[in-house]
Amino acid sequence: MEQEVVFIVLSLDNKSRVICDLTEKYYNSGKHVILYVENERQADDLDKMLWTWKQSSFIPHINLPNLTAPTEEPVVITQSFHENMGYDILIQVTPVQDEIRKQFPLVIDFAEKYDVNALQRSRDRYRKLQQEHVKLKSMQAGEFMHASI
Repeated sequence: MEQEVVFIVLSLDNKSRVICDLTEKYYNSGKHVILYVENERQADDLDKMLWTWKQSSFIPHINLPNLTAPTEEPVVITQSFHENMGYDILIQVTPVQDEIRKQFPLVIDFAEKYDVNALQRSRDRYRKLQQEHVKLKSMQAGEFMHASI
């Protein structure tokens, strides 16, 4: 399986909004998405935001701290899973371990320019992926939203 990792460049601290936009784009195209988060607070915040970020939008999703079996929901927010159970896309709200990331054909990562430390960590991940010869793209959030899937 060839993997593609897309780094979305964020100039503003609007990551949660962009994640909701991306999730909606993929849900509307029939894709199944995992949103990987760092902790329960981040999961709860994203869960609430997916319900309220847009009045005209409805994205069926579930918040499962530990994903151990496939679900019927097309979008899963989780803090832990060990294998890809048929999901198309991994959105790394926070980065996952390499062995998990490698199970997805498409991974979304973020380059947060508004935070010097987060930006450096994303550059480090990008360089590591280059060394692994992973297919990489870097795009602005608005550019990516208008790109074909």
